[in-house]
Amino acid sequence: MEHPEEEKQRIRMLSFEDRIALAIQLSREEVEKAAADKVAADEKEAMEKASADEPAAFEDTLEEVEKAAADKVATDEKEANEKASADHGVDTRAILVEAGQRKMVGGQEDMIVDIALDLARGAGNGLK
Repeated sequence: MEHPEEEKQRIRMLSFEDRIALAIQLSREEVEKAAADKVAADEKEAMEKASADEPAAFEDTLEEVEKAAADKVATDEKEANEKASADHGVDTRAILVEAGQRKMVGGQEDMIVDIALDLARGAGNGLK
């Protein structure tokens, strides 16, 4: 690394155009460093804010996901029940009653078809 006096001497020996180019380069480097520092500071602030808000935001998001999943399961079960009812000529209510007696839980749409088949094969149980 040059001493400040040697660096000044070297710069004095540069042409006017080279001095302008050097000044622009130094300015760009300073601007880039300032921009990088600003981005880093903004990221740090955002991370700190997110850390402070995280538990509440996470709980809200988790509740939204759970509700959406429950809604999706309910819709899928309803559609499966209606389709099984139509395909096998069994009352949708009979399918739901049997599902409750078998202690089924959400997400077992394939079992709805089994129940409809069982009811359709039974002694008129659940037939429309």
